Amino acid sequence: MTENFINIDWIHVSLQITHDPKLISRGVVVHLNNDLDFNTATHYYKPQTIRSSFDDALWIKPTTDNSIEISGNFYKFLNHQNVTGTNNLIELVLLLVKHLATLGIGISPKAEELIGIQQGKFRLFRVDVNKPIYFESKSDALNYLENIKLNGSYPYRRKSTYDNTVYFGMRSRRWCLKFYHKGTEVQAHKNKEFQISQEILALADLMIRAEIRINAQQLKEWDLQFGYQWQVGQAENLLDRTLKKLILPQQEQKEAPLEMMKSKAEKKFYKTWLTDD
Repeated sequence: MTENFINIDWIHVSLQITHDPKLISRGVVVHLNNDLDFNTATHYYKPQTIRSSFDDALWIKPTTDNSIEISGNFYKFLNHQNVTGTNNLIELVLLLVKHLATLGIGISPKAEELIGIQQGKFRLFRVDVNKPIYFESKSDALNYLENIKLNGSYPYRRKSTYDNTVYFGMRSRRWCLKFYHKGTEVQAHKNKEFQISQEILALADLMIRAEIRINAQQLKEWDLQFGYQWQVGQAENLLDRTLKKLILPQQEQKEAPLEMMKSKAEKKFYKTWLTDD
């Protein structure tokens, strides 16, 4: 089992960049009082979903203070896969904005605005940070996930288990930790028209992903609500500290009796019993 550097997954960000709200929204919603007084009316823009050539989606919404909010999996939108990724949040936001500027959807950042993004001058409302954990085989990876599902626990976090995912604090408004097998997820969401390479699929099969979703209130408390606060190594340390609190019995200790069994039937029965079959 080996661990790699973190990757930035989902991002919800607010940016001050030049844009045409009529092009990047689905219209305007106007709120009137009971007297239908237009002088006191308020309005907001309806968000729009845009899709890449790979059919990956981003949610975009212009706001009334001349900024825009963007939410989605930035790396996946740009690359059609997020088995690999990047740990540089600022660079990822900058690359996405430059890409959106080429799509003719009303986003046209000025040079000084791009410099501001490069300096981390943007607000974050959600960031998902993940760390891939690699195993020698797919079965080893799945056994590790199964061990978390059956025996894992986390202080003050309720566990919720699904076929391919284990959540700790799933409904928390602050932060949630989850584990899942990346290969299974990729196969479930694979687009038939745009095939992912066999090398990427093979890599995903060996990977259990540990991922923490950090929402707005927790980002503020952890001093991570602005791009410039995401210094190199800070997110890695945060995720490592979170993962250290996971309570998980070692699989090797549970499987030690196999070495003492000479009968194949006994070994088969013991393995079946371990998985509750």
